[in-house]
Amino acid sequence: MTVPGPIPSNLSWSAIAEYTRRIAAEHGVHQKLPVDMRRLVDLLGGSVHVLDGPVALWVRGKGDFTVYVPVHTSTTQDRIAFAHAVGHYFLHYRATGYEAGDMFFGRACRGRPAVEANVFASALLMPREEFTAAWSKHRGEVWAVAGVFGVSPAAVRTRAQALNCDLAPGDVTR
Repeated sequence: MTVPGPIPSNLSWSAIAEYTRRIAAEHGVHQKLPVDMRRLVDLLGGSVHVLDGPVALWVRGKGDFTVYVPVHTSTTQDRIAFAHAVGHYFLHYRATGYEAGDMFFGRACRGRPAVEANVFASALLMPREEFTAAWSKHRGEVWAVAGVFGVSPAAVRTRAQALNCDLAPGDVTR
């Protein structure tokens, strides 16, 4: 049996961010930060399995999917992996209208679908308003902002760049 891979949604980055905001509001995930990704996966009908292998997502149907995470990853890495997987679930399964059977998202998923899932994950874990408020409060200190959202400093830098936030004077890493 051949399981299809993701088809790009071809939504603009701002449309993906708005779609993400609506999904987050519907499920109340931004009421408390950092986002509890395991709770969201549960709310959506998914499950999480830890294994000795790469991150992957197996969707069997609407409200029936499994996120596979490696055994030796941090909570921060897992949160990003879950958000990325949920991005694929919504952008490349639910929104496409496919919903006809199994779909697998793994290491081979590259190109635009992977970038779209990253944009979704970033908007889900670091919503624009909350991010810019934290950025201002912590004066662009990426480690402090990373702590607010439970993500890596690299993820914060990427989000700051996407939202045109200035990095703190001492943070020259891009």
